[in-house]
Amino acid sequence: MATPRSILGAAFAIATLVSSGPLCAGDQVEQVVAADNTFGLALLAGLAPGNTILSPHGIASATAMALAGARGETEREMAQVLGTPLAAGENAAARRRLGRLLASQEPQFVVANALHLTRHGDLVAPSYKETVGTFGAELFAGSDLAAINGWVSARSNGRIARILTRLDPNSACVLVNATFFKGAWQTAFPKRRTAPAAFRLLDGTTAEVPTMRTAGAFPVVRAHAFDALALPYRGGTIAMVILLPMRTPGEGFLHGPSPAAAKALLADLRRATPERIELWLPRFTLESDADLVPLLKGLGMRLAFDRDRADFSGITESTDEDKRLHISQVRTRAFISADEDGTEAAAATAVEIAKRAGRPAPIVRVDRPFVFMIADLESGAILFAGRVTDPRGKPGTAGGAEDPASRARLAGQVDPRARVKELFERERSPATPRIGGPCRYATYPGQCTITDVQRTSDSIRQKIIEGGPRYEGYRIAFRFAGAAPEDNRLVAQALAREHELRLANSWYPGARFVEKYGIRAARSFACTLKTIEAGPCPPILFDIPAVDRTDYFESAR
Repeated sequence: MATPRSILGAAFAIATLVSSGPLCAGDQVEQVVAADNTFGLALLAGLAPGNTILSPHGIASATAMALAGARGETEREMAQVLGTPLAAGENAAARRRLGRLLASQEPQFVVANALHLTRHGDLVAPSYKETVGTFGAELFAGSDLAAINGWVSARSNGRIARILTRLDPNSACVLVNATFFKGAWQTAFPKRRTAPAAFRLLDGTTAEVPTMRTAGAFPVVRAHAFDALALPYRGGTIAMVILLPMRTPGEGFLHGPSPAAAKALLADLRRATPERIELWLPRFTLESDADLVPLLKGLGMRLAFDRDRADFSGITESTDEDKRLHISQVRTRAFISADEDGTEAAAATAVEIAKRAGRPAPIVRVDRPFVFMIADLESGAILFAGRVTDPRGKPGTAGGAEDPASRARLAGQVDPRARVKELFERERSPATPRIGGPCRYATYPGQCTITDVQRTSDSIRQKIIEGGPRYEGYRIAFRFAGAAPEDNRLVAQALAREHELRLANSWYPGARFVEKYGIRAARSFACTLKTIEAGPCPPILFDIPAVDRTDYFESAR
């Protein structure tokens, strides 16, 4: 029997916020930006609570190189999760162009790819080496763990000293993407003004943290329940975008914006007239380390991890069973430091593929947990995304949304019945402010009223008239989704997310279904049953037992 061997693909992403000029020079680059943003924000939403930082661009770039070696259903699943309609050659060319455009700016921005051949590198076919080369990857033969980690450390300016802690004895190769960014604030924070200030933590207590202060003109967008402001970096259009809730945020807000909300928000910040404010921002340094396998499986990338069914024959140019490969590990490490001068950020991801075997300026105080993105406002490309719940740098729990500890903490913090009743009674109340525009930034219930949503589409109004304003389980959320415009799908996802985390298992059948199978499965199933009208139905993600199908159908219709 043949000795099992493995292919280790490591994706490494390190980015620092820099200014950039116009980025999207063609439809293919725009498609890559949109797909990477969607993919990265889905990962952010799934990570467990706490301080978190990841690089959508870096993780997607590494996974795209692995995708180039996938075939059949494995390739189809991976392409669907990554959201790219492009062939491998087009994807590689668009990513090279995107990297060059970002690297051409004044701040330091480095993007690099590499293919490290390890102990069983002879499994990797020459054609795959050429394919990875189109991504601009360097080729290294005979690499060991120290060589791979050394490459990562060098490309991250020493910020990520180690991406992998082990190398499979039968490893064949490691794919690595590295990005590094370092940018200076356009409006710096004088060090003499930095002083301790209170920061409200999620548990209601406060901590004294070093807080930077400056006065200047910044693009600001004021939404229904949060403010968004952009802190530009010197020399271009890249900025750190901070989403600051009106008060200590709930779990839903800290999942981050949906791709539609992020796109709309970045576009509005780009057009916004800078507003003069006094800004208080905590100085923070965060490190994050997470296993992405559970999240990728939850998003629908399952075959790639199946040692008996995965098809990476594009790497080996062989369909022999004794050369079958599968992804066995995907890890990401990331770093960000924001101080008075600017920002430095880095991230790394490892993917293992194994063979079977005039007046005073208003003050904006960032003194409570917030979500941030480092993005190019011109193109909308999100280089980094994360959340800060404690500026003292205590890391969050690495893992996916199914983390039992995460659910237990949430259950102990929230009375589900009281919380949902409060939100929906607020939305029914005539006294609730009717704000139409900011509705499209909604990331959780309570930010938009039913009237707001009605304004976005006449079809929504008709659906509510036909069905009545009842809130059993997901019923109203899926009716919103059926309206098709992105604004309404956003509200549907927000309501669904809130229900998934807030409702007790014994309350609504629809909530029990989602608690068990997840939002994507619920939306897929509802679409298939025609309880919503959301265009082409995505595939069912799980084999759902008949009893649960009936239970969900009765609550959703």
